[in-house]
Amino acid sequence: MKKIGIVILIATMMLVGCQNKTKELANNNETSTEITKKSSAEENESESTDDENGFESTDEKNPVAGQILTDIATTDIEGNSIDETVFNGHKVTVLNLWATWCGPCVEEMPEFEEVSKTYKPEEVQFLGLIIDSDDDDVKDLLNQLSITYPQIKADEQLTEQIVKYFDYVPVTLFVDENGKVLDNFVPGGTTKEALEKMLTGMLNEK
Repeated sequence: MKKIGIVILIATMMLVGCQNKTKELANNNETSTEITKKSSAEENESESTDDENGFESTDEKNPVAGQILTDIATTDIEGNSIDETVFNGHKVTVLNLWATWCGPCVEEMPEFEEVSKTYKPEEVQFLGLIIDSDDDDVKDLLNQLSITYPQIKADEQLTEQIVKYFDYVPVTLFVDENGKVLDNFVPGGTTKEALEKMLTGMLNEK
């Protein structure tokens, strides 16, 4: 059972990124990609610190920084159409790449939910970017965790612009209201406190 597997993953995997597993993935346009999780050794090579603005700093550079997310034609998990205007009207969008089979992804989602409720929509919005092909599994997990922030599917364009650059999940990106991916990102899992510090720093810069 998938739910049993999720519980085991949460209990046994560290909050550093899914490890030592490869899974073939497909988006709603039948475009496939493969996500390979980083090993613990790879994660430990990149120690993170916070700068004076609260931004989490690592040795790893954001491979999609500066990317303008355009020509998006996807849906959310409920089937509603989503395009590039999804970023308009929000100073910062937290875009979290995740999968149901990734323990650290599942572990951090309730904290994302909690933080999402502390900001006005015009300041910060949260979006999950689903790296899964089974809608039922996703919906079951969202219901189990009481996650309410929107979840969108990785269409061909989002796969080409974002997903293919990462061989692990979770990954958290930050996008401005014009659809531009910001330099700051979180490669691997994060916490409520770290996320709040990063968002505070970004909003203070605007």
